[in-house]
Amino acid sequence: MPQENNISPNEIEQLREQMNLLQQLLNKKTEISERQLRRAVAGRVSKLVHLDLMGLVICFAVIPLLWYSVKMQGCGRVFQGFILFSFTINAIMQLVQYNRSRRNAMLLYDPNTDLVALAKSLREYKRKNDYMLYRIGIPFLVVFVIFYAYELYRINYGGGLLDLTLIVVGLMVGVVIGGLIGYLAFQKPLANNVNRALQDIADASDEAAA
Repeated sequence: MPQENNISPNEIEQLREQMNLLQQLLNKKTEISERQLRRAVAGRVSKLVHLDLMGLVICFAVIPLLWYSVKMQGCGRVFQGFILFSFTINAIMQLVQYNRSRRNAMLLYDPNTDLVALAKSLREYKRKNDYMLYRIGIPFLVVFVIFYAYELYRINYGGGLLDLTLIVVGLMVGVVIGGLIGYLAFQKPLANNVNRALQDIADASDEAAA
């Protein structure tokens, strides 16, 4: 006959306490891991907020300086109005982007926000940033360069094709240098921080599922 396993009530209670303790340790480890993850992602999101704030300050500082510059050069009122309108719109768009990055930071510090919702918000932030750059920013820059070249040609030269070519080449060199500085100082760090934050969240989700 098989031997019966007699387990006393005290042994059952001890097993129950051990299981509860093990569950508490697992919960504590998960909580610590998530806290560490949020702290790491917080550093990246904080950099996004700082980058957007710096871009916002530059946008609002450029408006009066550029307007005063083109006015002193004798550019027409249409071009002056174009500068004021377009750069004001650009500053407003940068303000909206800054508010998005701040909202992501607030989501991160909210304990009720899960990491999936944060990842979704970061992807939307990056998508709208890319839209602003490639669908609005670059086309506007092309129009600005053409319009500005025409104004400089009309005011200062009015000569032949060579003068117009020199103006356009000079403006394009300035745009390329400025664009490269902007990319290295803003766009590349922004994209890197978003991608690394998303990768951190994805790695944590994989570990939790394993």
